[in-house]
Amino acid sequence: MITVAADSDRMESFEQRTNAQFDDVTVDGIVGEATRTMPTAEYEYRDLFAERGSEPSQPRAGVGIDVHSASHTVSVTLISSDTADRVEIREDGEVRGELIEVGQTATLEYDAGALGTITVVAISGTEAAVIAIKSYAF
Repeated sequence: MITVAADSDRMESFEQRTNAQFDDVTVDGIVGEATRTMPTAEYEYRDLFAERGSEPSQPRAGVGIDVHSASHTVSVTLISSDTADRVEIREDGEVRGELIEVGQTATLEYDAGALGTITVVAISGTEAAVIAIKSYAF
């Protein structure tokens, strides 16, 4: 076990608590180290992350969204794919475009007077996460 404290006064407490449980305890300033030897048959690995319960991370990606009022278009560019396999551009529950490669751009065209909201969703396997929402009005 290794511990680091904000000040050396706290290391005295570490030394007192660990002396009974460990073979060797050393303190050097604000760093303490405690070691012990045990038979491998008695060793049990504890996965502290699994004990807390972990959920798979959501897909992540970076996009740029530009609304061009003069041309009545919205451009979505995939800037980084991070953990996403692809990015979907959705509007009113419909997939309007898909970006797979970094640097790829999708341009959506609209009529004058159109208004709405675009939702960009990162997809990785069966996982999906909303990464951007942009409203437009022409």
